[in-house]
Amino acid sequence: MHGKISYYGDKTGIGTITNQNRRVFEFGKIAWHDPKSLPERDMFVDFRIDEKGKVVSIRESTFKKLSITHGITEDDFWSCADDKILEDRAKNLKDELINRGLNTLNPKKPLKANRSIDECFDIFFSDQIEMVYKYEELLVEPQKYSYIDYPKMKRFLQKAKTQLLNSDTSISHEHFSEIEQELTRLEYLITNILRAIKTDITTMFEEIFLENQILYLRTKRRVTLELERTFQLEKMIEKSRFDIDTHKQRAKRETKESEKQKEEQKVELILKNRDEWKKEIDAKNENIKHFKNNITKFEKKYFTEFINGYNFEKEEKRVYKYLKMIMDYVAYVFDHTIWKLAMNSKSIENSFYSHNAEGSFCAFTFLRYYLKPLDKLRLSENDKALYQYLLSYEKKHSTKILLLSEESDFSMKCRILLFGSDKDFLIFSFPRAIDSMQWVKGEAIDILLIDNSIYSLSIYEYLKYFKSINKNPSVKILCFLDEENRDKQAELKSLGVDLFLKKPLNKERLKEVIKKISDAIKRV
Repeated sequence: MHGKISYYGDKTGIGTITNQNRRVFEFGKIAWHDPKSLPERDMFVDFRIDEKGKVVSIRESTFKKLSITHGITEDDFWSCADDKILEDRAKNLKDELINRGLNTLNPKKPLKANRSIDECFDIFFSDQIEMVYKYEELLVEPQKYSYIDYPKMKRFLQKAKTQLLNSDTSISHEHFSEIEQELTRLEYLITNILRAIKTDITTMFEEIFLENQILYLRTKRRVTLELERTFQLEKMIEKSRFDIDTHKQRAKRETKESEKQKEEQKVELILKNRDEWKKEIDAKNENIKHFKNNITKFEKKYFTEFINGYNFEKEEKRVYKYLKMIMDYVAYVFDHTIWKLAMNSKSIENSFYSHNAEGSFCAFTFLRYYLKPLDKLRLSENDKALYQYLLSYEKKHSTKILLLSEESDFSMKCRILLFGSDKDFLIFSFPRAIDSMQWVKGEAIDILLIDNSIYSLSIYEYLKYFKSINKNPSVKILCFLDEENRDKQAELKSLGVDLFLKKPLNKERLKEVIKKISDAIKRV
């Protein structure tokens, strides 16, 4: 049956469809059987119901595609019971167009393309091109946007989303519905373009170009009809020999002159018809020769243009590259949305960040959780690729911050504030400053945030030690100083402190300073 989605709730996974007669059907996400899209309001769908009227299968209708390729209208959609009938109608419309003017074709006139290769490409990849135009600004200035590799990060995005939804019931699936719809669509479009890249060029030439050439298809159909007629005439000539012999035999046996003449007249008529049939066969063979010659020339001309002048393979790969870039950008938006929602969630603040997480609540933190217990020397090929991707991503995007304060409340406030400033901050903190000394030997950190109120050893001892083992000459050291210790600035500066921040904590000042330093590090 055909219908249109009038409502769909991402949180409940329940929606309603309205058919042509305004009858409403309810469906659940379990009935959705379409790999290329997810249900959304105002989508045209093809669905099935059981004997009780329950929707058991639903998918997006082919109406949208057929409206581009075959000129199918919304009236056609509603007047057809389902997509099979709609597709038959589309085929019939194309057949009618091909049959129009079939008998007026001039066999000596060369064939012309009624659609250019560009137009055919746009029709065949209309969904992909529509998506590319939608993100035109991104493709013009890609350096302005952020990306994450969606195929690699997909399961970790889903883990982060699931954990977020389970931890905070005020956050629903609806926050992610548009993003996930877009990613599902992009996956489908990329699968199709990859199939095209892997398909041999001759097949693609036929599917993309020749199937859209009405005059070419009309000529091929005319050849088929001419051949069928020629075959029919040859059979008639073959049968005429038997008929002539039969009538001649009858004429010999006839005793009545009038009957004998009738049989002889029949022979003459058959001979006359046979001569006409032979002439028709000759004419049709001549037409077939010219038509086939035109078809061959047309195919050779445009196939050469298709593979050489147009550089179709390069064009396919360019569209694939654009779609992959768009998908990776949308994946970043997905991750950014998870992070933003998590940072505004008290449930996440009270549960997730209380466990001394090194990264913010996002997909990359869940990737780190997955990789952490694995032996890095014995990783599978897939895990090795994930690990290498994480390292390259952190090198490009992450800022490593060592936070040292032995006041747990103050440390927690700083951590949450920093995680809320940038999704890709990595923050390492220890209950006591002395506990970080062995760890910091093997790390190249970008920012050291140190509180003057550390007790396990003096701040002077720690800074001297840090200076002796520091692996990053560009590291920035920021020191929190309370009112009582303001007089120690000169001595602390001599030990490498770049900037002092007042206590109690000024949130906006800290965010501003850290952001500036982080941005400077990323530019380098």
